[in-house]
Amino acid sequence: MKYLPLACLIAVSACAQAPVEIASTAAPELPPEQVITDHEACSYYPAIFLGPPIARQGTDMIVEVREPVGAYAPRPIPPELLTGWKAQPVGHVTVARDGKSMRVLPTATPGTNVTISASFCGKREITRTIRIVGKDEPVLTGNWREQSKTCVGETPADPVNELEFKDIGEFSVTYFPFESYRDYWGTTAFDAAAGTLSLTTTGGNRVPGNAKLSGKISLTPDGKLVLDGFFLSEPKTTGGSCTYTFAK
Repeated sequence: MKYLPLACLIAVSACAQAPVEIASTAAPELPPEQVITDHEACSYYPAIFLGPPIARQGTDMIVEVREPVGAYAPRPIPPELLTGWKAQPVGHVTVARDGKSMRVLPTATPGTNVTISASFCGKREITRTIRIVGKDEPVLTGNWREQSKTCVGETPADPVNELEFKDIGEFSVTYFPFESYRDYWGTTAFDAAAGTLSLTTTGGNRVPGNAKLSGKISLTPDGKLVLDGFFLSEPKTTGGSCTYTFAK
């Protein structure tokens, strides 16, 4: 049997015990965001706009921040003025660090209200609350215009030219839309399984006193909204019960 020289054994042993460098898999730490406080737009009052407006499970959404200015087109807000984007409660939505997009997670719980927010010029927080909708859940969200109605009893004199449903369970009715004017508004109780809708008024400029604000609801295959058993304006005499057809 041949033996290796002692020097060789020491060298082999040293090589065998040399530490192995392992590459780190941790995400690189991002630099802190720069807060701008002296931009001319810092005096604006911006709002968050989302597209599409319905926050369905698994949907990628575009986030835009603009300042509404009445009848004029909204003024854009430079994205660098917005920092600290977040969503609460966590676990339903992820917002890009630059605030330009967000994703509704496929596992987000339908019916959950999620508020996304950012710091504007480091001075005040702007927010937008959305309601998570199931992947295949029927939704009412959007602006609807009356196409037709058939009534038993009295027929309403005023058409509903704008019936708006917001994604956080609110509605408004406007007979003759003009800028931001609304006739009355309130909250909704929509039971998709039972096919029923109930509207509860919370305020308005022209609130009907004896309207019928609950009944059956359905969405047709061609995207029409049908309300059955409603009377959405002020009765002139005894009132009645109508079947309305709305379209977007």
